[in-house]
Amino acid sequence: MNFFQHQEKARKQTVKLVLLFALAVFAVCLLTATAIALIFGHFFAGPTTPPTSASALVHFISHPAFYWSALIAFSVILIGSAFKTFQLGGNGIQVALAMDGKYVHPDTNDANERKLLNIVTEMALASGNPVPKVFKLPGEGINAFAAGHNRHQIVVAVTEGALNQLSRDELQGVVAHEFSHINFGDVKINMRLVALLHGILLIGHIGQLLISGAGHRRHRHYGSSRRDSKSAGIGIAFIAIGFIGTLCGNMIKAAISRQREFLADAAAVQFTRNPDGIAGALKKIAGESASVQSADGRGSEFSHFYFSNVSGQFFSRLFATHPDIDERISRLGHKLDLAPSNQHAHASHNQGEQAMGFAPSNSQSTASTQAADALAATVAATLASVGEPNCEHLKTAEQHLAALPRVLEEATHDAYRARALIFAMLVRFSADDAHSTQFEAISQTEDAMTLKQTKLLHKALASIAMAQCYDLILMAEAVLSDQSPEQAKRFATLTKTLISADKSFTLFEWAIYRLAVSPFGTQPKGKRSLSDTKDALNQLFFYLASLSATEHRQALLLGAQQALGFTLAKPAKISLKQLDNAVETLATIKPLHKPQLLKALMTAIYADGQVTDVEMTLVRTIALLIDCPIPPQR
Repeated sequence: MNFFQHQEKARKQTVKLVLLFALAVFAVCLLTATAIALIFGHFFAGPTTPPTSASALVHFISHPAFYWSALIAFSVILIGSAFKTFQLGGNGIQVALAMDGKYVHPDTNDANERKLLNIVTEMALASGNPVPKVFKLPGEGINAFAAGHNRHQIVVAVTEGALNQLSRDELQGVVAHEFSHINFGDVKINMRLVALLHGILLIGHIGQLLISGAGHRRHRHYGSSRRDSKSAGIGIAFIAIGFIGTLCGNMIKAAISRQREFLADAAAVQFTRNPDGIAGALKKIAGESASVQSADGRGSEFSHFYFSNVSGQFFSRLFATHPDIDERISRLGHKLDLAPSNQHAHASHNQGEQAMGFAPSNSQSTASTQAADALAATVAATLASVGEPNCEHLKTAEQHLAALPRVLEEATHDAYRARALIFAMLVRFSADDAHSTQFEAISQTEDAMTLKQTKLLHKALASIAMAQCYDLILMAEAVLSDQSPEQAKRFATLTKTLISADKSFTLFEWAIYRLAVSPFGTQPKGKRSLSDTKDALNQLFFYLASLSATEHRQALLLGAQQALGFTLAKPAKISLKQLDNAVETLATIKPLHKPQLLKALMTAIYADGQVTDVEMTLVRTIALLIDCPIPPQR
């Protein structure tokens, strides 16, 4: 199953989740209404009608107490789910904070935290994703999770136990596993699961409040009343229903989550080419007794986010959101041996790779030397890497990071310096005669320190390629979201001023603006076919053709048409503004139609036998915006 099939499966799983949720809501509403009607004695209002008769059942269902109770229960569930959706806001930060997570600042001096930040940054860049914020969770257990509604709102959280007990290879395997969930869209489903199930579980919480309130009133008045008895009775019934709702929730989470863990383990091995890393982490988890729970016991609410199970409660095997650890280890080509091992991490790489179905690293290339076959092989390899990076992409990301001047890397650590970094990029990729105007605009809007920082970063940017500048954008995106609404508005306004200073709007300026200033807030639903977006495709490929030399444009468009399967027509107007609208439209195509689009893009830019930084930046930006991140290419 490739990346695009995973996306399609994730889309279908969302539909499955909604259906399961609807069934659970129906069951909880039915049980709630029945409990309230029985407790208040409405069912026995007609003594001439036996309770077991069909007419009594009709009378019961048609009684106001029943359908009003059902309506109220349904409203409570919807309000609870809506509240949780609003509370989380699609942002993984809220999940991390709910689990008492502590933000790991990029300027930290803690060695373990630095190791974690470096691994997350390498993994993000190697997979073509924005670098997420990182949180540290309390607890001695080994665990981790990734959360967020889309790639621009992701966080990665790791427990203190994982930082203290895992080697770098093992921690890298755990983080690679979490990035697999990010790439395959699992985190989006997890966020929806939390919000939907919160409404169902809310019925049980209300029952606890009713019992607590009734007991408190009895204590104050030294007696009982019929009203308190009914409140306590309803509370007990609600708790029972809440327990049933919890079972339903756990069944839904188990149905959605289990198989994804095997897939994420396999993808993590492909990413790192080191099955010993993730297997070693799983072995250490199997040998520990500590589990990850937040201070207020909400660990189970987010259990399906984690790298491993967080609870050992009764029925945990039946309702577990993760497969057994020994089975996961077995599929990695290892055995569960809790005795310490002195083997080096690289000793069994090839054995583990073969067990996972991967070819050994030293396999010989069989690509044809003919130009057409070479082009097809290159395009196929790039498509295969979408959402499924490997160790070569990881090495490329590590090399890019190592080559970055320290001042540029540090500029991505907080919003203040990141703003200056974006300003410096816009100055660097503008015409030379516009620089003085741009610096003047910065001095009029920002403080003197920002201007000084921008000039310093502008000089440092002169020594790096566009591909590394693209990486810097991905590294800065998360901290730029820390700006207040007023700061973000001023930042966007100044950015537009800097872009327009030289009376032109270049492709890289568009990439900077779209990724760092105004990324798509939510990922549109993929419902359209390619044939439904012909106007957007015309705009995209004719703009791409405008970047090429005149003699290569015909070949570029011909290659794109062959990959798409239909003829392109030149639009009346070609501009970056039109391209921006086109990309937003293309983000709505169905997952299984995206490979055809990306194949057409790759075929087009390789048509003249060479790929420029500008062309690859365009392709990677578009791919990320349509939720198909392309790893860095050598």
